[in-house]
Amino acid sequence: MAGDEPGPTAKNWVERTDGSHEDYGHICEVAIDKDDVFVIQTPGCGGFGAA
Repeated sequence: MAGDEPGPTAKNWVERTDGSHEDYGHICEVAIDKDDVFVIQTPGCGGFGAA
């Protein structure tokens, strides 16, 4: 929590059933199959104050 560092950014990706991994930006439109997984990794918070 302390350390005055920025938090990580958000990431979105699709994990396909064939093992492939496709990264997407914050706005996207993508077709997925029944067993594909769309992953949304929300951003974290940054620290405050001196390390």
